[in-house]
Amino acid sequence: MTKKWIVFFSILSLYAHSQSLKMEYFLEDKNCKIYSEAIITDTLSVIRALPEKTECSSNVHYIPGDSKQRGFFVKSKRDNFCYKTEEYSYYVADTLHPMKWTLTKQTKEILGFKCKAATTQFRGREYVAYYTEKIPISDGPWKFGGLPGLILEVASTDGMYKLSVYKITQNYKPTPDDFLELKVLKSTKFISFQEFVKEYRKKIDEMLALMKAQKGTATFTAKFRIDRMEVIYPKANAGEGLEY
Repeated sequence: MTKKWIVFFSILSLYAHSQSLKMEYFLEDKNCKIYSEAIITDTLSVIRALPEKTECSSNVHYIPGDSKQRGFFVKSKRDNFCYKTEEYSYYVADTLHPMKWTLTKQTKEILGFKCKAATTQFRGREYVAYYTEKIPISDGPWKFGGLPGLILEVASTDGMYKLSVYKITQNYKPTPDDFLELKVLKSTKFISFQEFVKEYRKKIDEMLALMKAQKGTATFTAKFRIDRMEVIYPKANAGEGLEY
């Protein structure tokens, strides 16, 4: 990992000389519309949530957390890794753009750009993405990327999730504040995505065991379901979830 860190942090001195773009987008699920922005350069992308813009249905209580601790989500094109804060405060180093795409002939216009469609199956879901070759940057919202142009829209075929870019600022001039996350990375210990999946499942199992213990000898049954884009605990992500 040492060599990767050396390469990764060498980009700090290069970002000011890179071609930059600012992309603003939102993630929609059945309850919320969560806004984010991404600063994209030739060597990296820094993505951060914008909790002050988030919209949720009346039956959902969204907790944005401490705005001073904004977390981080960094894509490094130099070392081919994606560094991201995940649930339970884990810091995960994942492979950059691991999805395999199939290009199609479908097209549509988004934000005035002619976009082409591509499909992929990624960690438990099938997706259709639209990208534009007019912006030849192989990147996109969230973990998506790897196409011959910037991805402006991605939707899961089950209708659960949709990512939509609503504003693009080309020739964006970044400031040091746009890259504050990079200062944290040097002192942060990361685990692999595979390790995170193992720890995540362990946490869920511990929580289910606690709920069963609290239930005691009561005769009622209840369901526990997890909805997340990456299906890493299939039994809790299917149907009504796990019974306890």
